[in-house]
Amino acid sequence: MSLPGAERKPYVTWSLLAINVFIWLLTQAVGAVDDANDSETLLRFGAMFGPNIVQGEYWRLFTAMFLHAGIMHLAFNSFGLLIFGMQVERFFGHARFTAVYVLAGLAGSAASFMFNSGGVAVGASGAIFGILGALVAFFVNHKDMLGEMGRQSLTGLLVLAGINLVVGISTPGIDNFAHVGGFGAGFALGMALGPHYRPIISFFIEVRQFSDENPFSARWWVVPVAVVLLVAATAVGSFTHPLGATIRHLNNAEQLLEDREPVLALGEVALAMNNSPGYAESYLVRGRVLADLGDRNGAINDLVWALRLDLHGDEREEALALLAQLGAIAK
Repeated sequence: MSLPGAERKPYVTWSLLAINVFIWLLTQAVGAVDDANDSETLLRFGAMFGPNIVQGEYWRLFTAMFLHAGIMHLAFNSFGLLIFGMQVERFFGHARFTAVYVLAGLAGSAASFMFNSGGVAVGASGAIFGILGALVAFFVNHKDMLGEMGRQSLTGLLVLAGINLVVGISTPGIDNFAHVGGFGAGFALGMALGPHYRPIISFFIEVRQFSDENPFSARWWVVPVAVVLLVAATAVGSFTHPLGATIRHLNNAEQLLEDREPVLALGEVALAMNNSPGYAESYLVRGRVLADLGDRNGAINDLVWALRLDLHGDEREEALALLAQLGAIAK
């Protein structure tokens, strides 16, 4: 007799796959025209970028889970989602699978934010490692009931996870912090939320059906507890991020400039630059302050440096507009 859920249709897995493909096609239509990581387009669609998150754009921890940098990135994650997602959704059910996928994906994003401070990050791999971790938890919980088959499956999953983590460590450009965070959260959620099936033996010593001794209705509280832990981890990441203090000084400088205190604002920018000498936004803010003080040449020099240091999105447009206003480039 097969385990419960063997015939369950993995609607959530198919839906997630469709969403990922649709959003990738949308990014291609807007600007990511090849397999290269088009940072500008990905940032517009909600990619993770430490400085943006420190300034309060926490929604990027979620939206980045549905973005991919190129067709191969999408293909690998889609394959993993299909292979592991269908199994976990059938074993766990639609609601528990959705909770594990989203929460583990957010945990992977939070781990990436806390420990991988540089660069733009996208991808569903944190969530996919999360469902892999949940599948490991399922076989841990049922290793006795499933016998040798269950133990072999558990060993194979652990070897597969280990290989992928080693590849992630040894390959540049792969965010292994998201993988580890997602896998760890998925395993913990799988242990807490996952079904604990027990066979019900009939009078004739036959297994007629299975009983879930850990229904989702009795473990719903795990979800809000996980959300609280994610919020706490994100808050710690915001406070300890290498650019956290820098951004706070720049925010102070912008407020002082708005309050017509440009000299004090210049002091805040100096503190920001002392913390992070190569941070492009520091030069943009100092360019604004110097322009307000009437130092045209100094403002132009800082704005040019800000552009050379690779400003993103609206900040880049602002620097170009201010240079045009100062007469440094044609309007």
